[in-house]
Amino acid sequence: MVDKTLAREIRKAAPARLQDRDGYFAFVNKVCSAAKEMSVTTIREDFNRLAAKHGRAVTAVVLAATLYERRERLDNWNLDWARDVLSCWPHTEGLIDRANIRDGIHPTAICDYADSFIRCNTEP
Repeated sequence: MVDKTLAREIRKAAPARLQDRDGYFAFVNKVCSAAKEMSVTTIREDFNRLAAKHGRAVTAVVLAATLYERRERLDNWNLDWARDVLSCWPHTEGLIDRANIRDGIHPTAICDYADSFIRCNTEP
């Protein structure tokens, strides 16, 4: 289960489209920009720096979208966490595809570089 503080951060940073259209698209742009910047073959080395640059809420959404997209290849590794994060983000379905990391390395590499982030943002 996702950390309650992170869930609140995501909900605060990501307003619903009907409530705050400009805020909604601003958050979508941040998520897509982070996903694009994280879509590099050196993500293992760059992940912590990029996570700090983009913040917890955006990084969590990008990781959740990536885990959701790769769920079959990852044998549902941390899929419950990803679903919890995505449930905090009022998004349209097509955005998950735009929000995931396309790093060009083996799909399971995310288990290495994202594990500590996920563990730190999971309720005990």
